[in-house]
Amino acid sequence: MPSDSTQQHPDVTTFSDGSFMVTWDGAGEVGQDGSGIYGRIFNADNTPATDDFQVNQYTSSTQSDS
Repeated sequence: MPSDSTQQHPDVTTFSDGSFMVTWDGAGEVGQDGSGIYGRIFNADNTPATDDFQVNQYTSSTQSDS
């Protein structure tokens, strides 16, 4: 996700193995005309397990409240 984009409304979900996923609203992404929902999964030791990824498939207009 570009560092110059707006990132807001983070939320964290934890999994039974200690890993967790962070999701957030992001505006200013390439190809977006509003904002989208993005996420990243982390291992139990807080190291990233994935790169940032787009959660929502509908990208027209504004998507919020991750």
